Amino acid sequence: MRLSIFLILLSLPLAAQEPGAPASKPLESNPVQDLYDLASHYYNEAKGEKNPDAKKEAYRLAATKFDRLLRSHPKNTKAIESWYFLALCYRELGEDKASRNCFETTATRWTSGPFVSAASHYLATDDYEKQQWLSASKWFRILATTTDKDEIRHDALYKRFVCFHKLKNDALTIPALNAVLEDKGSPYTERARLTLAQLYQQKNQQRQAYELFIILADSKNKEVKSNAILQAALLSQKLGDKKATKVWFTRSMSDLGSREWHGQSQVALMNLHYQDKEWQSVIDVYKKGDFKLDQKTVLQRLIMTAKSYEALGNTKEVSRLEVEISKLSPKTMTVYQASYRALVRSHLTKAPDFPRKAEIFLKQHGEEKKLDAKTHSIRLLLANHYYKKKNYRSALDHYQELRLGLIDKSNLLGTRYHLAKSAIALNLEKESLDAIAAFFRGHPGAKQETSLLLNRAEIYSKQGQADAALKDYETILTKTTDEKLRLNLMQRISALYQERKDYPKLVAVQEKLLAIPALDNETKASANFWLGWNEYRLKNHAKSLPYLVKARELAPGKFTSQVGPILIRCAFHASDLELLQKEIELLRQSDRNAPLPSAITTWLGASLAKAEQHQKGWSFLKEGISTSKNKIQPVIWRLFAKSSLAAKQPDDALKAAEEILKLEESPYRKAEAHFFQSQAYVDSKKFEEARQATSDALDLRPQGELDIALRLHAGDIEMAAKQPGEALRHYLIVESLYSKSPEDKKTAAAKVVTCLKIIGTPEALKKLPEFEAKAK
Repeated sequence: MRLSIFLILLSLPLAAQEPGAPASKPLESNPVQDLYDLASHYYNEAKGEKNPDAKKEAYRLAATKFDRLLRSHPKNTKAIESWYFLALCYRELGEDKASRNCFETTATRWTSGPFVSAASHYLATDDYEKQQWLSASKWFRILATTTDKDEIRHDALYKRFVCFHKLKNDALTIPALNAVLEDKGSPYTERARLTLAQLYQQKNQQRQAYELFIILADSKNKEVKSNAILQAALLSQKLGDKKATKVWFTRSMSDLGSREWHGQSQVALMNLHYQDKEWQSVIDVYKKGDFKLDQKTVLQRLIMTAKSYEALGNTKEVSRLEVEISKLSPKTMTVYQASYRALVRSHLTKAPDFPRKAEIFLKQHGEEKKLDAKTHSIRLLLANHYYKKKNYRSALDHYQELRLGLIDKSNLLGTRYHLAKSAIALNLEKESLDAIAAFFRGHPGAKQETSLLLNRAEIYSKQGQADAALKDYETILTKTTDEKLRLNLMQRISALYQERKDYPKLVAVQEKLLAIPALDNETKASANFWLGWNEYRLKNHAKSLPYLVKARELAPGKFTSQVGPILIRCAFHASDLELLQKEIELLRQSDRNAPLPSAITTWLGASLAKAEQHQKGWSFLKEGISTSKNKIQPVIWRLFAKSSLAAKQPDDALKAAEEILKLEESPYRKAEAHFFQSQAYVDSKKFEEARQATSDALDLRPQGELDIALRLHAGDIEMAAKQPGEALRHYLIVESLYSKSPEDKKTAAAKVVTCLKIIGTPEALKKLPEFEAKAK
């Protein structure tokens, strides 16, 4: 059997040391050996048995034989093996108490050998898992002294220490740790050394702990190394070894794994150098970086550095540090002034940390010194900085905090302008309008007036105050000579007139736009579009055409889809079939899915169908019918049926015929609808349905051409169905009985001729000349 032990803290597996199973030997006359071999035989048989009941019985027989041997020959050389294997048998049989007694006998009655080692291993493992620390430590000691395997010894010694540590028995723990340290090649040496060092620290045995941490400071484990360096620094400080303390804190600061302690290490090292008046060393350590520290420690660090610079005569750095110190010390006039001067210098030199320092200054002094011009001077510098960086939110906040009476008058115009522009950039309409009004009051006629008027007009336009927006736009238009701006203004004014539906004024603006020389094509196109659209609105369709066509020519990408529908309506109103087709084609080239009014497509399709242009007629009729929300008239369905048949679209023809049958009351029109059905069925090769539809039509007794056409079609059905004999019968009846005119007779005779030729019999060919003559 093999057990696995998981090491506490390290979780390292330890393989059990178990002797091999006893081998069966040929029986000899030695009764002890015979009994041992028999027991071994049962044991080995049990190990190999698959059947659980047979396996259990074999172990029980083995146990009986081993027990018998031990009772009859307790001191025989086979006794230790018998005790061990008896323990294993009991263990397999679930008799844990008996098994343990056998293991204990094996481990205590003998002092060496693999059976002692294996038995103590089982006992130690069981007690360790049950947290019976004292008992487990005893067996680990025996295991460590009896095993011949290094890894088992390493593990046993370490586990023994863990047991004492769990018992919180320092008197036993420390010797156990030393045993681990003395165990050559143990993987637990470093962990044991660290634990021992920590125990010495707890017991205030600083020297012993320090010596161990010195060794651990060279560990390959980064975490252990970083902690050891820091502990060595702290312990050397407690031991009063200043030189060593400096060395260890310096090493701690350069150790990447000790980042979280760099701040404390820096201050401690600075303090040591400061006490020894090593001013440059204080500064060098300070320059290693700023670390997260509490406010009091930060202040201490700054003061030591400032005094070190002072001792070296560097007044510039002293001034800089005094400003930093002032942020952490009580506010005084001297600090306020010093901070102000430092900030002005920082701004002049374009120091990147100026905004951060200025914010701190205003937070510290802004309220208390709100009537001091220096406060507002810094606030204005900060606001201008934010404005330049396009941080309009921060800029506006500071501009609004300014007391304009406390800043230099030369800065008023720029301040008011920037305030207004910041509010505009943030889309704050009320604040923008207020700021623009304040600027106009304070600086009438300033060159910035045009820009702000334009901004105000845009705000009015968004708010729906079209009159106010137009007033501002027109004011700018009268003052500016900038052609580009004038064009922009007229376009904006045009948009407002569109919104107000003031079409006369809209037209006037478009005409002014077209009068501008070197106008770009897109603007020209837009002006022509609106002029054409206005004529269309006034139902002057003919007048609208040139403008709309011009707009499309100048900017086809933008205006084809806008102009197309209007031109299509113009052509429709003019009943211009050719123009209507052309405009629809142009529009569909631009956007093949462009929607068209169903009335227009239906009319166009019907007109084309009447003109026998059935393929196009079918397409437009289908589109118009499918998009129409109104009831389709029977005449449209009839035209759709005819075009569908001509375009070889039998399904559409059938649909049209069905609708006609629903709508028409006239027997004649119903018969005509059945005729459409029959023709569609023939195209679909549904001949039986075609015959029925023709029969239904004839049952309605239509007169005139439809009657003859139906009867001839009855023959056509049979021809399509490859039944020329049946077809001949229908054609002969029409030719002899139903033809009313010479033309009808010729048509019927011609069909008879075709049938006779297909039939091709002597009798048929004999009749052929007669009907050929009639067909002429």
